[in-house]
Amino acid sequence: MSLFKRAVLFAIAVGILGFIVSSAAVLDWLAAQDPTLDFVLWYGLLAVWSAVVYWILFGKLISVKLDLALLILYFALGTVFYWAASDAALMNASLPSGRSVPSFLIASEDQLISSFFLWLGASPAVAVILTYVVVPAVLVFIALMLASKRGLGLLRGVFSG
Repeated sequence: MSLFKRAVLFAIAVGILGFIVSSAAVLDWLAAQDPTLDFVLWYGLLAVWSAVVYWILFGKLISVKLDLALLILYFALGTVFYWAASDAALMNASLPSGRSVPSFLIASEDQLISSFFLWLGASPAVAVILTYVVVPAVLVFIALMLASKRGLGLLRGVFSG
C-alpha cells in the first residue's frame, strides 16, 4: 500500500475516533460514570483502535508488545502534552481544584498519576515533579524499548540489575 493511501486511511481513522469521543451521547454517558471507569474505557478503546488501524495500514495483526508500547507512549505523552490539570498541579499553583467538572475530564493520565502520589503522602510540589517529569520520562523510555526488536532484552537487563 502506498504512503499516500496509508496517510489517508490513518487520517480517516483519527477522524472517526474524534467523532466517537466528541459525540454528545458518548460524553453524556461518560459524565455519569466514575472517572476510573472512563479512564479504563478510553484506554480500552485506544487499544482496540490501535489494533484496527494497524491491521488496516499494514494488513496484519499488531503484536501485544507493540500495542502495549504504543499505549504506554500515549500515556506518557498525554501526561505532558495536555495542560497540567491534575489536582496536584492545581494545588501546587494555588488554584481551586475539586470535582465540579464532568468525570471524563478528570479521567486523565496526569490525574491518575498525581492522585497516586498524593495518596502516598507526597506534597503537591513533589507530586507535580513526579507526575509531569519523572513518570513520563521513564514511560517513554520503557515504551521505546518495548517497541524495538532488542529493547525488551535491554529492559530486562536494566531492571534485573
